[in-house]
Amino acid sequence: MGDSKSGWAWINSLLGRKHKNANINKLKVNDDIISDDKSITETLNEYFINIGMKMAAESACQSTDALNDQVIYESTVLLPKENFHFADITIDSVSKRLQKLNVSKATGALIQMCDQWLQDMDEGKINGVVFLDICKAFDSVNHEILLEELKTQFGIHDIELKWFQSYLRNRKQVCSVNDQTSSARTIICGIPQ
Repeated sequence: MGDSKSGWAWINSLLGRKHKNANINKLKVNDDIISDDKSITETLNEYFINIGMKMAAESACQSTDALNDQVIYESTVLLPKENFHFADITIDSVSKRLQKLNVSKATGALIQMCDQWLQDMDEGKINGVVFLDICKAFDSVNHEILLEELKTQFGIHDIELKWFQSYLRNRKQVCSVNDQTSSARTIICGIPQ
């Protein structure tokens, strides 16, 4: 695990922000008052580990339109499942893309895509782009259920499925409060923040 506390301290010093003391002396959980630092830390970690499952249970805004075979979610663009597919990717095409990128910049791929979109527009072509923020997708979804859906509903297998598995499985989270660190707990919904 990285030292995020030191990282944020460095960023805040560069931005001229002064350190604020954020000690938590007491924590009220139901009718109980917790004042022991280690217990506060463990209680907060327990809360953050389980919040994804709680959110999933509360988000009953999902419905299915059986006529169009669409799944409807709030604030989500709707597409029939049969219109969604992953493009074939070859080692050669990935290799060619990587050779064209500026290795000193992480933004190389995005810049290249923007250039291509502009060129397409100049030629009168229409660009259709979908940006995926996969972090929110995992906040309230059980990882094993998601992996099974990727396999059965979308046909993701082999190395692509292993990529998702490596991203989702055996993720652990700790919580640090008042110079106390909780025990590491496995996350089954969401991702470490």
